[in-house]
Amino acid sequence: MQNHPNVGVNLLMNINFLSEVIPYIHYHRERWDGGGEPEGLKGNSIPFGSRIIAVADAYTAMTSDRSYRNAMNKDEALAIIKEEAGVKWDPAVVNALFEVVNE
Repeated sequence: MQNHPNVGVNLLMNINFLSEVIPYIHYHRERWDGGGEPEGLKGNSIPFGSRIIAVADAYTAMTSDRSYRNAMNKDEALAIIKEEAGVKWDPAVVNALFEVVNE
């Protein structure tokens, strides 16, 4: 699981028209506070596409059934994401998620 960004990058490297998204995949595990991986980028130093993917990935993971747990409902997932905005995730991207999900 820890290696999944590298697997994604390696797959995309062979698809020319998707090459622009490689950095977004590579850095989507960075954290807004600088405590993420692979380079510990912080805030606006994290590519914007990576910040979007990080929030979308977290929301999807929380609201999907997993082999080890049932899916959370939308409100539970949003509460966790909102609580961690400014720590794990870009607050502006979190606000955009709320707008999209609550339409």
